[in-house]
Amino acid sequence: MARGWGPLSAAAGARLAIVRSVRQAADRAESVRLRLTFLAVLLLSLFVLLLARLWFLQIMAGEQFVAEATGNAVRTVTLDPPRGKMVDRDGQALVRNRMTPVVAVRPDEMGDARERVYSDLARLLDMDREKVVERAESQRYGPFRPRPIATDVPVDVVSYIHERSATRYPGVRVETKPRREYPHGELAAHALGYVGQISSEDLKKERYTGYQRGAVIGWSGLERAREPSLRGTPGQRRLEVNPAGEVVRELGRTPPEPGSDLRLTLDTETQRMVEDALTKGMQVARDDDLPATAGAAVVMDPSDGSVVAMASRPTFDPGRFVGGISVDGWRRLNDSDKHYPLINRAVQSAQPPGSVFKAVTSLAALDEGLITPTTQLACPSVWEWNGFHYPNWQSRDGGQLGLVDALAESCNTYFFELARRMWKIEQSQGDDPRQLIQTHAHNLGLGQLTGVDLPSERSGTVPGRQWKRQYWERTRESTCAQAEEARARGSDNAELLTELCESGWRWRGGDAVNLAVGQGDLLVTPLQMANVYAAIANGGTLPTPHLTEAAVAPDGEVTDLSPEPAAQLDYPSTHLDAIHQGLIAVNERGTASAVFADMPVRVAGKTGTAQNEPKEDISWYVGYAPAQSPRYVVAVMVAQGGGGGQTAAPITRHIFEGLFDVAQTPLGTGPNTD
Repeated sequence: MARGWGPLSAAAGARLAIVRSVRQAADRAESVRLRLTFLAVLLLSLFVLLLARLWFLQIMAGEQFVAEATGNAVRTVTLDPPRGKMVDRDGQALVRNRMTPVVAVRPDEMGDARERVYSDLARLLDMDREKVVERAESQRYGPFRPRPIATDVPVDVVSYIHERSATRYPGVRVETKPRREYPHGELAAHALGYVGQISSEDLKKERYTGYQRGAVIGWSGLERAREPSLRGTPGQRRLEVNPAGEVVRELGRTPPEPGSDLRLTLDTETQRMVEDALTKGMQVARDDDLPATAGAAVVMDPSDGSVVAMASRPTFDPGRFVGGISVDGWRRLNDSDKHYPLINRAVQSAQPPGSVFKAVTSLAALDEGLITPTTQLACPSVWEWNGFHYPNWQSRDGGQLGLVDALAESCNTYFFELARRMWKIEQSQGDDPRQLIQTHAHNLGLGQLTGVDLPSERSGTVPGRQWKRQYWERTRESTCAQAEEARARGSDNAELLTELCESGWRWRGGDAVNLAVGQGDLLVTPLQMANVYAAIANGGTLPTPHLTEAAVAPDGEVTDLSPEPAAQLDYPSTHLDAIHQGLIAVNERGTASAVFADMPVRVAGKTGTAQNEPKEDISWYVGYAPAQSPRYVVAVMVAQGGGGGQTAAPITRHIFEGLFDVAQTPLGTGPNTD
């Protein structure tokens, strides 16, 4: 059987050999084909890359290589974008740009004619020659950027220079550029801010990466806070420059993209009314022999923290900064004798709040269970503790009062007793107790930034044990030196200064008493107090104050800039309502009743008088209306304005009358009440 299969196996083997041979030939052919295909793809890719490179060299970079081949160079000059506008909540322009002719120079293009050109420009533009030279030779601008000499140049002067620029005025050009404009002058100056050229210090900051010398930036207010939105995207000019640094020609240009427009929460007419009330009210106080040196007023929607108006006095015209302000002008705006007009006292001036802080002390006492809304406490004319006597602002005995009447009468001695009770609880808790008034002040946003979209906001101070120790450590050396000097002189202050030197870090009962009535080292801003009262008015939500509602990009895209609330406060409605009733009583039978008598709209609020020795008292009023369904909260502060009922309360009534379009009573001073 085995031998019978032999011939067949040999035939099969032959066939298998043939198949293998055919397959090997096919594999070799496929391998050659794949290699050829790969080589073809590689050659094609190299060819495409070569073509792309040739296209780039000849089309895109051809001019640059031509320039370099002739010994020239290519330089890039930044083109500043037009800044975005600012409009109020109804779309009325508050800040805008106006196209204006600008005479600018390139000194490097003037050659030997430089001195003559400077003299001619001084004559044509009616400027001092020194000022022309100063601006022309300014180092604020990068190379190849024209230096602006004058703006808003008359048409006849523009035509004259144009006609002779090639022959008589080399290096001089007239450019049409956007110029920042504040159409309402001083209106809302502190909120809007002003612009100026970027400083060398700002150029080093990360937020100004990509900015060039000579760029215009926001220096204060929303102009600074919202710089990223308002700025836009710079463009570029590509210039061919010869070895002497002279521009041969322009190689290309990328236009700048304008910044976004800002829609603000401010209302123009309300802003005007509030500023007018503040200005007139301060003048009335001065007519009544009160210094009334400075003041602020804030109007805010308590439901969401949107600022409807923000005024500060004294004020300034932001338009004065456009194109640069003189040294004398800058000095006047920073003069102490003129009370520093550039300071926005709504957010940058922290002062003792006086009795408007009693709403915070009340909330702390209620929430800590020290009193109920109906707890009766004495209101003596003088209150004694540890051998010290603390007077009420009124000389008469007020009898027994509940919280509502204590707020209405602004009884200091009632709140001194609350301070004593809270201080004793804290003392029983050891060296690091939970500080009661301070805890609730912080809950209500005091001692910290509100988050308002304005620069340089002050956080204020809520003093306590830790704060006092830190203050003592900072000032101990000077305090001890004063104590030693006082002992050497035999001064009456020697004992007190010695005690402060040795143990000034202690949080004493007197510190707690001062804090409870808004005195001592407590410092707040008008905006912070408006926010506190907004939380009371809306039922316990602490809003985030803001002046910007949205940003509108050049392509129409809208970005919502309204912030979230700062906190949802966990206070029982019964406690907030007790304070609310007390604030209504202030105006109906308390310290502000003479001012708000016959007011058509029911107002809840509180007067405050902060001692400011040796100067006159600081006058405060904070309130909201309508009391039953608040639409506005108003805070007014007048430095050296006397009692809260004397100056701030009448101004506030005038503002509420304007807000609700009711007949306005003559603006005068009220009684000197706390």
